[in-house]
Amino acid sequence: MQLWSYISTRYRHISLDTACFIYVFEDHPFYAGLVQELLQAINAGKIACTSSVLVFLECLVLPYKLENYSAVATCQRFLRLLKINYQDVNEQITMEAARLRGVYHVKPMDALHLATALYCGSEAFITNDKELKRVDKEIPIIIIDDYKLG
Repeated sequence: MQLWSYISTRYRHISLDTACFIYVFEDHPFYAGLVQELLQAINAGKIACTSSVLVFLECLVLPYKLENYSAVATCQRFLRLLKINYQDVNEQITMEAARLRGVYHVKPMDALHLATALYCGSEAFITNDKELKRVDKEIPIIIIDDYKLG
């Protein structure tokens, strides 16, 4: 089953991990197509999507490191054109992230993304980080690799 087919029959509101955006921006040979299909559905209003504003931070590190300011501008434009609600980090999200780190031993940035998804009422979190499956009791974790083409 395709990623979008699976998600569309189960969820109305999702959150995306940073890897999803990077796969498309860098045109990943295995994952870009899967995520692009999902982003098209989001932009068409078929499903709601919220992600942490921290997506900008994580996506822009490499272009800034390489001093590729054209890529910085392209990445910013790409993220802003998507019909995604980028949620700012607030005190409630940081408190939830602390709990998730304490209970599930996830990395700080992952905890913030997951806490944002929970705070915003997302019904699933889309990622390729298999270690986040341990948080599946809190929110369904969908692993992109499980739907890889080819």
